[in-house]
Amino acid sequence: MDVYSIITERIIEAGAGHGPVASKEDLKRFPLIAQKRIGFTLKMAQMGEKHPDAKPMRGFGGGSVVEVVEDYDRNTYRAVYTV
Repeated sequence: MDVYSIITERIIEAGAGHGPVASKEDLKRFPLIAQKRIGFTLKMAQMGEKHPDAKPMRGFGGGSVVEVVEDYDRNTYRAVYTV
């Protein structure tokens, strides 16, 4: 898994979400707390480990597509990666 190729998406609680983005620079737009928590989870994935908050996405078969969700300040931040 490559941090630069993760797909991230920011979903705002009010429903006005932003479309998928796919770069480390986009991840850097998240609040610092969300960056650190999601970044730590992605670092674990790079090392071949799985963070307890990383969950397989439904509909993709097996656990090859993994989602990390971080709630912060009434917003939800999401990173999706493949293994």
